[in-house]
Amino acid sequence: MQLPGTRFSRPTRVTTVGCLLLGNAVIEALTWFLHVYFPKPQVGDVVYPHSLAVIHLAHAVVLVFCGWFLLKGTKWARIAYFIVCAASLADVLMVGLNASLLKTELEAPILRILIGVPALLTPRANKFFAGLDPDRSYAKPTISPLAKGKQQKEGKYDY
Repeated sequence: MQLPGTRFSRPTRVTTVGCLLLGNAVIEALTWFLHVYFPKPQVGDVVYPHSLAVIHLAHAVVLVFCGWFLLKGTKWARIAYFIVCAASLADVLMVGLNASLLKTELEAPILRILIGVPALLTPRANKFFAGLDPDRSYAKPTISPLAKGKQQKEGKYDY
């Protein structure tokens, strides 16, 4: 897909991760909205704390920014995505030990880690985030030994 204002296209895997982050942010915001405005506590349920609601909302905002700027190709968004994945992994490991938690709450962070991290570490994604054309080969030209000797005699040491 050709980006407006750029000379090259965005890799499909980067597009996929960015769109998944935006979709995940919508789900997080919806979760926050439902828990805050339509609580349905059952007898014996723990009341949903407001601090957890703020965390859901902040997480949704971070996911929106990461997803949007990943689609734009900014380097810091990819770094922020890796930080979010590390925090999600720590959360999954800590919360996963609690047997009373629903397994559906662990699926989104695990999928985000399993799909997003390898997709953003591909060579095409590295070129995209470096501001280079992902479809072009940037192999360094090789210099024959005869040309090296000639360059050394002429005082050119760029080899």
